[in-house]
Amino acid sequence: YVSVRYAGSNVDPENQLNGIAFQGTGSGTTVEFVQVHNNLDDGVEFFGGSTNVKYLVLTGHADDSLDWTDGWTGSIQYLVIDQADDAGDSAIEADNREGDENAEPRSAPRIANMTINGTADTRAIRLRRGTGLELYNSVAQGSDTCLRIQGESLNQLGDSIIFEGVTLDCATVNEGDDVAAVQAFLDSSNVAEGSNAATAHDLSGDAFFDSTSFIGAIESEANDWTDGWTIGMPDAGVSFGCPAGTTEAASTVGGKTACILSGTYTSDLSLTRDNSYLLDGKVLFGDEGMPMTLSIESGVSIIGTSADDFVVVSRGSQIQANGTAEMPILFTAIEELQGTISSTSRGLWGGLVINGYAPINDCPEGAAGGSADCTKEGEANSGLFGGDQPNDSSGTLRYVSVRYAGSNVDPENQLNGIAFQGVGDGTTVEYIQVHNNLDDGVEFFGGTVNAKYVALTGNSDDSLDWTDGWVGKLQYVYIEQTDAGDSGIEADNREGDELATPVSNPSIANMTMVIRDDLRAIRLRRGTGLYLFNTEVTSGDTCLRVQGESLNLLGAGITFDGVGLNCATVNEGDDVDAVQSFLDGSNVVEGAGTPTPGTLPADGFFEQNSTIGADFESWSGNWTIVP
Repeated sequence: YVSVRYAGSNVDPENQLNGIAFQGTGSGTTVEFVQVHNNLDDGVEFFGGSTNVKYLVLTGHADDSLDWTDGWTGSIQYLVIDQADDAGDSAIEADNREGDENAEPRSAPRIANMTINGTADTRAIRLRRGTGLELYNSVAQGSDTCLRIQGESLNQLGDSIIFEGVTLDCATVNEGDDVAAVQAFLDSSNVAEGSNAATAHDLSGDAFFDSTSFIGAIESEANDWTDGWTIGMPDAGVSFGCPAGTTEAASTVGGKTACILSGTYTSDLSLTRDNSYLLDGKVLFGDEGMPMTLSIESGVSIIGTSADDFVVVSRGSQIQANGTAEMPILFTAIEELQGTISSTSRGLWGGLVINGYAPINDCPEGAAGGSADCTKEGEANSGLFGGDQPNDSSGTLRYVSVRYAGSNVDPENQLNGIAFQGVGDGTTVEYIQVHNNLDDGVEFFGGTVNAKYVALTGNSDDSLDWTDGWVGKLQYVYIEQTDAGDSGIEADNREGDELATPVSNPSIANMTMVIRDDLRAIRLRRGTGLYLFNTEVTSGDTCLRVQGESLNLLGAGITFDGVGLNCATVNEGDDVDAVQSFLDGSNVVEGAGTPTPGTLPADGFFEQNSTIGADFESWSGNWTIVP
């Protein structure tokens, strides 16, 4: 139980001090329950030796979290690496020996039950200069790249480099000197890529390792061995105070210090997982002409306590919400943390609104659609949005779950779970869920923003809504409406001017819709288009209704390719014959059959596949709620 914090001086360019340097230390040394936090150089480095470690936490380091060289042959079990949002190189950077890559004894440690929570611009594991590594029952996630193997280490693949029971979930899994050789090694090993879970490897034959049947460092919240003695970890039991601009609440929430967010923030703000965060009314991040960045660590909970509490990210400002599959970022109601939530709870707080400078078509009088002057005030006084910047960035939402929100401010002003208002395609949105919202799950008000891996469950109005000229793209969308709801999708171009430009015309691929037997799946109206690919509607009273000027887009601005429609009634509305003729002439299967997969646009956004539907089980994980 030793914690080394805020160290790591650089003596000179060739001499740095690690948080802990184990230099030729032996296996007779006992090392367990150790943390190194916020070191300027590496967290822990092993210079040869044979020391073993159990229960190691490495957080917030400016260089590598774990480093080894000079022939280290020890073992580690239960290792958490959480890279800093503002610094860091590789989570692991490992060598045998520089200048003599085959020197003996060769660095060949063994690590089991490791979790790496990386950041978008870092690498998880770099093996080079002849080192080996046996890696078991571990996960690396959130990094830009999971793995790079270089030099003589490439010759150790399958020999002193062994991966079994390993999940690699990064934007790029494998890069470096010989990608093909490394990929062949991964393909022949018990390794899962993406958010899929690997099968745990049997460790029972090893005298040092405990026999475990789970992947990662921590089996469950009830068995969280980091509790109470670490800093910078979820539920660590240690707090270093609330960020500037927030105030500390009188009582804790979820076992953490509760910091109150209120008013308007015009300076950058970082929300760390040491605390919980309570909303006090409308909380505005940035203001017109005063942009800022809101950074949110994985594992953070932002909590509403009343229907008046909601979050607005202003035009020009950014939200950098980088959760992970194991530690998502939650926007939720206090009742969830208090354990009093129910399966029908909705509207317990407001929701999340993001505003941007991307084009819209609902303008003040005299302004042209898509111009800098074409702006609009959001519902519920949620801020100005719109402009002429299609590539505008409002930041990142990754592994974010918005739950039990959606207050009705008045009959004409409702808060969606997430409202993307004039948001541009420079924004990264992936792995998001809106669950049990009182109004729509997600609504796009114009803009160009794209998203992948979207789950919309239990929402009380429409799950997915768009209007005002949205032209973005979605891939891997799961919609489930089983105990409430209106339409799975309700979509417009613009009410009152159905031909307004830019015209709402999104592209959606790999969607699954599970719709209650008295609800409609897809409603297209008021001039919207839709390009729909490789999608399945598995139930519902009605699959499709097309209305108004949208009827004039059939076969042009509305195309279906690889779509299965299995509802009691497939097609109803203003011109059933025209819609039926469109369906008959498209790659669409009505009833229980499976359509032939369509060809997705080769536009750099869509991942090419031959799958019908969202394949929700492969990416949902423990970060989602399923009704």
